[in-house]
Amino acid sequence: MLMVVFGAGASYDSDPDRPAYAVSTYSRPPLARSLFAPQYGGVIDQYPACRALVPRLRRAAHDDTVAIEQEFQAILTEAANRRETIRQLAATRYYIRAMIEGVTLGWMNETHGVTNYHVLVDRLDTWAQLSGEAIVYVTFNYDTLLDTALEDALRFRCTDMSHYVSNERIRLIKLHGSTNWRRLAQNPAEIVAVGTNVGNWAIDRYADLQLITDYEVASPLSSERNHHVTVPAIAIPTETKGEADFELPPEHIEVLKGLIPHITRVIVVGWRGKEAHFTSLWRQARGNASSPDIAIIDATPEHAREVGWSLVEAKMTTREPHAMPWRGFTEYMRESDWSTP
Repeated sequence: MLMVVFGAGASYDSDPDRPAYAVSTYSRPPLARSLFAPQYGGVIDQYPACRALVPRLRRAAHDDTVAIEQEFQAILTEAANRRETIRQLAATRYYIRAMIEGVTLGWMNETHGVTNYHVLVDRLDTWAQLSGEAIVYVTFNYDTLLDTALEDALRFRCTDMSHYVSNERIRLIKLHGSTNWRRLAQNPAEIVAVGTNVGNWAIDRYADLQLITDYEVASPLSSERNHHVTVPAIAIPTETKGEADFELPPEHIEVLKGLIPHITRVIVVGWRGKEAHFTSLWRQARGNASSPDIAIIDATPEHAREVGWSLVEAKMTTREPHAMPWRGFTEYMRESDWSTP
């Protein structure tokens, strides 16, 4: 079984005609360090409660000694004892969802929907049919670029949460949530009034909302549903989250745990290998199974080697992964030998 793991670098370098190493494009889907760039100020204006956190997150994004994920971790720690910080983080979830959704729409319009994801899933499906292997796609990205490619190329369409994991040949696991998902929460005593901006209403009361494990493929910006409010299914990006901080249905996690022992090969595209919650889950589910063959595609071969050592240190593998020689997703799709993945 083959697992393909995507990080932000995959979406950033997803235009097959404009590789990231050669063409600087203002509208690319952002890397983590650019999540709060000034160019997205119009979205910040929609969720003013997040403004108190933005300067801290921007500084962290440009500080070589601290990652933005580490700053988010510090903020989450503060939120344990402060209601206003909880409200600010809630606004940040809404901001991230709205910003990524807007950027994704713009990127799809700019590329006319043509991405490296389309080419990859199509090639891998041909290989899977010939080899009889199954493929599990694991992504840390909030965007729907991979979802769209699977639907366009292979008619793999997910209109219900069960569709992501019910096909034995192809499964899609979105560990950090998705811009087109919502999570249900129990209403506090106060009921949403007709005509109310549900997003800002929920942000102001986020500390009192009781999130439940029901997820839906739908916008979180609709009115209350069956006496529940809905909120974005978006995880806050930190490096040290535990399993409880994944943002997806528990059933998807259980499916992933069941698949991990059977993975023989892994392709990593644009993922830095830093999410300890995933590598911990991998180790626990993997048990005594032998290390898979891992190939890593990153912005440069040097970066790919760094990711490889991160995976070795995290004990995701005991073998040195293959740092592929290509500069990012686009060059990999253009120049690799596709007789085998």
